[in-house]
Amino acid sequence: PGGYQLFGRTIQVWNTWRTTKVFEPGHPWLLRFFDKIRFFPVDADELLDARAAFPHGQYDIRIEQGEFSYADYARTLAGAQSSITTFKAAQQAAFDAERRRWRELKLDEAPAESAEIAAVATGIPDGQVGAFSEVPGNIWKILVEEGAKVAAGDARG
Repeated sequence: PGGYQLFGRTIQVWNTWRTTKVFEPGHPWLLRFFDKIRFFPVDADELLDARAAFPHGQYDIRIEQGEFSYADYARTLAGAQSSITTFKAAQQAAFDAERRRWRELKLDEAPAESAEIAAVATGIPDGQVGAFSEVPGNIWKILVEEGAKVAAGDARG
């Protein structure tokens, strides 16, 4: 499963925190092996509404069950072979041009060791302790004094 968004203007394909009709318990990813995806146009406002509602199970998408036919797939590929070859040639030419640009700008060389040293230097300071979190974030306000006991349900300010 991938946790990334396939294209810039779609609804999300990963839902870590909620179970809905399409995000099953223990499987926070939307897509399954061999899924076929069909896109349809919507205006910007509808897309914003869909993005807000979908993670909460309040925007329905159409999911149809079917069977994967390798024979049909092979016929589709054979029929598209010319356009596939043309696309792949253009893709490779663009990639080669990008790699040349990297070499010209010396972006393909290993970074200096100073970057590695700087990364080590930004570790946890002496006397401090790191804490694991499921989500990234920053502490912006501490609501309790050192040594205070905190229990589930306590007011959080």
